[in-house]
Amino acid sequence: MASAGISLFKSFDGYVVSVSLFSSSDGSTIGTAIESVTSLSSLLDTVKSLLRQWQESKVKAYLVSVPSAFPADEYYDVLNAITEGTSHYYYDTDAPEPETTLAEDDPSVFITHGEAYCATLPHHTTTPTILFLDFYPDRLSSECLSSSFDKGERQTKTIYALTSSFAQGISDEAALKIVDPKYPFERVVLNNPLPQQLLTVRTFLETHYPGTPITINTPDVISASTATRLYTRLNLPPQPRRLGQYIVPLPVSVTSASGGAVTLVPPRYRIPTNESIVLTTSNDNQRSVTVHLLLGNHPLAKDNVVRGVAFLEGLKALPKGEARIRVTFGVCILGGWRDAAAVTLEQVDCEDGVKKTFLFPKFFADLTDDDDRYEVVEGGVKVEYDQHSDKVVGELPE
Repeated sequence: MASAGISLFKSFDGYVVSVSLFSSSDGSTIGTAIESVTSLSSLLDTVKSLLRQWQESKVKAYLVSVPSAFPADEYYDVLNAITEGTSHYYYDTDAPEPETTLAEDDPSVFITHGEAYCATLPHHTTTPTILFLDFYPDRLSSECLSSSFDKGERQTKTIYALTSSFAQGISDEAALKIVDPKYPFERVVLNNPLPQQLLTVRTFLETHYPGTPITINTPDVISASTATRLYTRLNLPPQPRRLGQYIVPLPVSVTSASGGAVTLVPPRYRIPTNESIVLTTSNDNQRSVTVHLLLGNHPLAKDNVVRGVAFLEGLKALPKGEARIRVTFGVCILGGWRDAAAVTLEQVDCEDGVKKTFLFPKFFADLTDDDDRYEVVEGGVKVEYDQHSDKVVGELPE
């Protein structure tokens, strides 16, 4: 399987399209190819031609980069052409609908060349503000971006975007209109400059911004950057789950003596949480109980994850099943996060029953999206839970 980065550029004769394929398993480069396109009507055939070079590579997802200020009237024509080509040519016909966009991005398959380039910047260094210049036969467009590394990938912020048209060649006056002097930049990136414009733009930058580093990106570099952005997005590490403002991140259960899981806090339960259930002993004259606290609500305790153990001793000696042990669970705030849990165990079948409270400071800490597997949601089925009831819902081990 592969991830495809497709980059489109305007030229005097139409368009230039560059396609880069990366392996979805390790991010290695499968190949890059570039072709000129005279019209949007031939874009589909061009994409097919480029992809034929890697017939054995099935594409998992694709992402398209375009110049900043890409013409609105061409936007959907390009989208339809590429979508038709990718959906009907190099996807398995029996496969599910392909993933064509990035989660949390604008609901399209487009990003700018500048946003694609930022995905390749080093994670461990502070990134300067960058001025990107995109070239059209009759105008220049600029995009000034800042970037930071967060949640496993490069996040970009647009400071400004400007466009300047010209009739015959680029003048200083036209070039000055694409730079906002209120916002300094520390690097300039030229995205596939047209040969007729490169010398003029470089001279302008060296005159007005001496000493500023200038990088020139060719189409293959930009499509590879686009593929990198997509590969990174599809392979993000699990993100930490925090306790929501009103909902616990996962259900909480207790291990029974038989190895089952008894639900204490149901799935998607609103907080503040102060839930309790009543359990009993599993042996005659049992003087202690051990409560294994689990995250998850799978029927078997072993299929959930243990987050803490509470122990209550000094129980009144009674025949098996006659003691009543109430387990109460509450969410606490420590260090500004509601990651902590307070659990109280109490024998409630007698007036002088023992009682003890335990604090688990990191009960909900360090959870990731992968931990969703511990939650079972009963779709369309109403499930009754026995919180706050005196009904015995299970037996506890010693």
